[in-house]
Amino acid sequence: MSETLFRRVDYSLQQLVDAIDLGSIGLPDIQRPFVWEASKVRDLFDSMFRGFPVGYLLFWENPPEDASETQIGIGEHGHKRPSRLIIDGQQRLTSLYAVMKGKAIIDQGFREKRIQIAFHPLTTRFEVTSAAIRKSNEWIDDISSKVFANGAGTFTRANQYISGLQARREVTSEEQNLAAKNIERLLSPKNYLFHALEIHAESDEEDVAKVFVRGSCRGMHLNQAIAGDKSLQFLSSANTVLYWLRLLPDRTSRLRRTAC
Repeated sequence: MSETLFRRVDYSLQQLVDAIDLGSIGLPDIQRPFVWEASKVRDLFDSMFRGFPVGYLLFWENPPEDASETQIGIGEHGHKRPSRLIIDGQQRLTSLYAVMKGKAIIDQGFREKRIQIAFHPLTTRFEVTSAAIRKSNEWIDDISSKVFANGAGTFTRANQYISGLQARREVTSEEQNLAAKNIERLLSPKNYLFHALEIHAESDEEDVAKVFVRGSCRGMHLNQAIAGDKSLQFLSSANTVLYWLRLLPDRTSRLRRTAC
């Protein structure tokens, strides 16, 4: 058997967020702007909160100097050139980074926008923030600004939430303990482990294309079950195949045989 073109690496969510913030993780230009609906971001955080699997990530190490790349989020990053490009998992990684850091993303219309997700500490429900949720003291209406980017400790965050509830109604000691427990648990995804496959820097574009196409096709059912929409997954894979076919016209016939 030939030597593998990749290695497996595990990253905590916090490590991934820090790497994106520094600019050491980038996006190749095969990827489209952020296309997920906010409900899918909600489901992603709900899955991580409950310890469910959310799929693997695929990176390409140290791409060639002429490879085109962009970065996630708005603003300057610490590294001018990424050391890893995200090949598969852009939507998940962008979602997580945007919510954890409270950063704007680029939508399909190439506009900046923030993703706001709400959390109910007494029922552990996640929802896309709405006008009704903003008016309710039962919810933390934006986990980005009020939990992850808050900078306060768990005790302070819990007290802020409980004080808001007490301004509207009586709060039992059981509810106070439950809210504090679930707010602390809400922070646990920072340590959530992602399984990543990193394709070696020496691999060429054709190898990367084959890995992505074959992996996306054969792993499609798992990723659909975890991350969502069948049509979105299919279109993402199809658009990537078309990109590689346009990029490598002399290898078109061979690449077509890898598609499913």
